[in-house]
Amino acid sequence: MKWEKCIVSALWFVLDSAQAQEPISPPADQTCQPFFDAKSIHFSHAITPPESIPLPLPDDAIVGQIRFRQFPIFNLDDPAENNLLFRGANRFHALSETETIEVQLLFKQGDHYDVKLLEESARVLRAKSYLYDAQVFPFRVCGNRVDIMVITRDVWTLTPGISFSRAGGVNNKQFLLRENNFLGWGKQVTLSRKETVDREGWRFSYKDPNLFGSRLKLSLRYNNNDDGMRQQAALSEPFYALNTPRAWKLVADKDDRVDTLYQRGEPVSKFRIEQHRNEVSGGWLAKQENNRIDRTLVGFSWYKESNSVSPGEIPPVNFPEDREINQVWLGRQMIEDEFITLKNFNQLYLTEDINLGQSWVATLGWADKDWNSDKDRAALSTTIRSVWQINQRQLLVYRFELSGYWLPEENKGEEVLLSNRFRYYQSSEDSTGLYLALDLDYVRNLPANQQLLLGGEENLRGYPLRYQDGDRRILLTMEKRYYFNKHWYRLFRTGLAIFADAGRAWFPNERNRGATGLLSNIGIGLRLASSRAEKNLTLHIDLAIPLKKEDDVDEVQFLVTGKKRF
Repeated sequence: MKWEKCIVSALWFVLDSAQAQEPISPPADQTCQPFFDAKSIHFSHAITPPESIPLPLPDDAIVGQIRFRQFPIFNLDDPAENNLLFRGANRFHALSETETIEVQLLFKQGDHYDVKLLEESARVLRAKSYLYDAQVFPFRVCGNRVDIMVITRDVWTLTPGISFSRAGGVNNKQFLLRENNFLGWGKQVTLSRKETVDREGWRFSYKDPNLFGSRLKLSLRYNNNDDGMRQQAALSEPFYALNTPRAWKLVADKDDRVDTLYQRGEPVSKFRIEQHRNEVSGGWLAKQENNRIDRTLVGFSWYKESNSVSPGEIPPVNFPEDREINQVWLGRQMIEDEFITLKNFNQLYLTEDINLGQSWVATLGWADKDWNSDKDRAALSTTIRSVWQINQRQLLVYRFELSGYWLPEENKGEEVLLSNRFRYYQSSEDSTGLYLALDLDYVRNLPANQQLLLGGEENLRGYPLRYQDGDRRILLTMEKRYYFNKHWYRLFRTGLAIFADAGRAWFPNERNRGATGLLSNIGIGLRLASSRAEKNLTLHIDLAIPLKKEDDVDEVQFLVTGKKRF
């Protein structure tokens, strides 16, 4: 492992040497004004930075020295954490390299000092799964030079073992070997075998967010399942910052599988589907004024779908048609930069970056038969998101999505999906919270291989998997949340949720195949999140009791799932 790391590090050095800069040091006769003693930074500052009030800065202020402090998983200066197990974890974990952290920053030595770039750099670092937290702030002024401190704390990134989840009365099992920060370089390598209600098989994936220390992003994936395989490759230079001038992406994706249609939670038909997706797209910064960013988007995509009867299986009554959609599209994106940091909203004691500004993206495309499409189609896709901070302890989030095609020759819509998401958060001084969620969905003329479903997997926790289906769906969730302050064995944070769910998926004027009317359940759930391992993954252990049930619904549903939110 050591020699491999040396070889790649040497290659990285050669590629980056043209841009390397000598550290900027203040002249010997220049007086520096520190905000605090940088040597006093200790482990806890990886979570809470020292309070500082920057001095008035000159208009020509530039970035001076950039100092990095990478803290390990455990604080061995703390007697409670200085034990054999925790020392071993620090020893065998590859700490994030300075180059891995540095390449994420949106500024470098000699740049004009801009506090917004420091704040955004901290958000970029906090979004990395291999870092528990990150802070970027000025710690000293030397004339017109501002020295910057970058603090990060690692988490354990090697995930081996066997996992189990249960939702809707169905068990899912997985063997997993994943490294989210390979050799400290921020690369993700995954090998897994998963058994679900739909299929079982092996998966290998590789994700490199900074290829050879650049802004290029590489993603590779290969699935070998019992019903087919999937191969996917993507190379892109994304909008890695709000003021990124341009971005582009290349995607190739082939998926061959057997799809299943459900009624009342039971499979009723199966068929084989083969999909090819390819895309070339890009965008550029059109305008930036104050805290508003406008981008223009353009792309061309190729999509081909072939369906066939799966041997030995019952095919659908309405067998899906083959489709080929080759379209060019144009789009626009707007983002308002109004970020704040909060805790105990969606995560347990993690710094959460919440954008209070509005954002939206819309694309309009056209697929033509002269481009080998099976039909002429107009394509529309739009997403709108708004967040309102009612006060310091209340947030309201709204998300609207609309996508679909219009067939001018047939004068009808196709694959139309409309969704509304409302989320309300309330936190209290006593480490409790209230969470309300309302989902409203509508679909029209879906392909035969797609269904709008509702059940245990869709968060109606007291009912079987994929229990109801329809062309419209409503789901209401209410949770009283408790965030426990105790740090169990210096490894875990815990929470508790008392919840109620109510919802329905249905077709109008049609009896829903026995699972009729509005369904509801109550329940209680434990939340478990590691403070030292994979971030943004919360284990949910729920017991749900259905309030309306028929013979095919158990008295109690037991669910074990991993989610990215509380």
